[in-house]
Amino acid sequence: MRTLSLLSLLFLMLSCSPTPPDSNTTEETTAEQAPEVTAATAMPVSNTEEATPIMAEPRPRTATVETKADPGSSQPRPTVRPDVVLKETASQDLPKEKVAKGIEITEAPMVEEVPQPAAPKVEEAPAPVAVTKTTPDHSGWDAFLQSNVSSSGQVNYRSIKANPAPLNDYLAELEQYPPQSSWNRNTAMAYWINAYNAYTVKLIVNNYPVSSIKDIDSGNPWGTKWIKLGGQTYSLNQIENDILRPRYGDARIHFAVNCAAASCPPLHNRAFTADNLNSTLQRLTRKFVNNKDYNTITAKRVEISKIFDWYGSDFGSVVNYINGYTDTALNSDTVVTFKEYDWKLNER
Repeated sequence: MRTLSLLSLLFLMLSCSPTPPDSNTTEETTAEQAPEVTAATAMPVSNTEEATPIMAEPRPRTATVETKADPGSSQPRPTVRPDVVLKETASQDLPKEKVAKGIEITEAPMVEEVPQPAAPKVEEAPAPVAVTKTTPDHSGWDAFLQSNVSSSGQVNYRSIKANPAPLNDYLAELEQYPPQSSWNRNTAMAYWINAYNAYTVKLIVNNYPVSSIKDIDSGNPWGTKWIKLGGQTYSLNQIENDILRPRYGDARIHFAVNCAAASCPPLHNRAFTADNLNSTLQRLTRKFVNNKDYNTITAKRVEISKIFDWYGSDFGSVVNYINGYTDTALNSDTVVTFKEYDWKLNER
């Protein structure tokens, strides 16, 4: 019986003692009742979780806290479930470096902007300087001569009459660009020789068909003033006798200018230029002196062109002058006579 009483008393004591808390019991509480959980007291979570975004103004949120028994302690220890939201802190209160959820968060360093090299300065090429034309272009006259004049100096006046435009264009070029004081000797001399020849051809074309240049203007076409150059009006005589002969003093001019007659030195079928002037004058003079159609030369007797008679003062001693170009040497006592001049038109 005593034994039964002791057992009853022991059972009664056990039934009255508090029931130990179940380790699996979950208490629901609010964020206001639960102790404040911060990054410092929270248990570390998986590194795969993202950091909780930080809001500008903190607001209380409901969190579920799970209480678990600690094997070494009689008091339960709260743990943070994955859906617990930490207390938000204003962005201006954050330190530059902190540890959250086991991950060290460090502000990214400022990227220093690398200055870009300046684009190379491209300088515009200077505008080409316009070259003012001051001399006429003789290329048109050169092409005209090659088309209408044979190598022996015969002129196709009929063809020119049918198509006078190229000749007129060149005469307009001469009129537009008359000689200037700045021109050198060869440039000006070539200009006046070309002008004399071109205007002689123009005179024949204006009166074509004609048998002789002497049939024009009552037999004195060289004295008529009709050539307009640089605001002045000239005659063929003025170009030859007032400009070419006295100004340049070169007797070779007489073998360059052409009077449209059969006995006149042949019209050269190329234009004169400053570059070819001297060599062309030399060649034409030698060619004319040794041409038997114009001059008959022997050691003791010469019969030469009337040109040597008309312009004798330009040649000085005719014998000496001819000796400078002839293939046959003349004696100082060689008899000199002059051929009759044929005024028939140099037409082909």
